Amino acid sequence: MVKRGMVNVHYYYIPIGKVEGWDGNVLWLKVPEEYVKRNYERDTYPDPSQYYLKDFPGYTAVYPEVEVILPKYSRPVYTTKNTTPEEFRVNLCELCQTAFDTEDDLSQHVSTSH
Repeated sequence: MVKRGMVNVHYYYIPIGKVEGWDGNVLWLKVPEEYVKRNYERDTYPDPSQYYLKDFPGYTAVYPEVEVILPKYSRPVYTTKNTTPEEFRVNLCELCQTAFDTEDDLSQHVSTSH
């Protein structure tokens, strides 16, 4: 059984023979997505004697393990530069609502414009 989605949840009951492997994050299939949607999407539990449902009570049958494979992609790594609290501070002129990068720029603006 494969669950897809958080809000709009879809359940797919896919035969183990259609599974290429599991890489720790993604279940890779041997068949295209449209084929899975057309043939294996269901809203009700199938017969547990034909499909393995991990949390279904009363299993005594032994099912083949899904092969663990190497990841086929790498997750992107997003980094940010190290910033100080001073860099996040907004220097706003309360008189004209103009923002400045530094306190010196704000002081210069106030002394010349107001």
